[in-house]
Amino acid sequence: MKQKIVSVLLACVISVLVFSACGKEPLAPVGENTVIDTPGADTLTVMTYNVKNCDQGEQIEAVAADILAQDPDVVCLQELDRNVKRSGGRDVLQELAAAVGMNYVFFPAIHL
Repeated sequence: MKQKIVSVLLACVISVLVFSACGKEPLAPVGENTVIDTPGADTLTVMTYNVKNCDQGEQIEAVAADILAQDPDVVCLQELDRNVKRSGGRDVLQELAAAVGMNYVFFPAIHL
């Protein structure tokens, strides 16, 4: 239940940011690499990425390169393992955050 609440709150925050940045009603979902530009407004770049566990070193390097190429302000990752058996107990999120030089917060969707 707690994860659902956090997910809903995050969605609300992103909606408010989009609403505030655009000075318009909330926008419908946009396509890949769509840029919404409002002259004179600060820009917040949000990236979502399904990394499909990202449990091997070369996958971390590839995902890090993708993230760095987009230069986002916020990255929301799906299917990322952290301290679970299927990824050998590694903190994949910490490794990826170090590779891209970003801070992180982890919210598990399921408990493994």
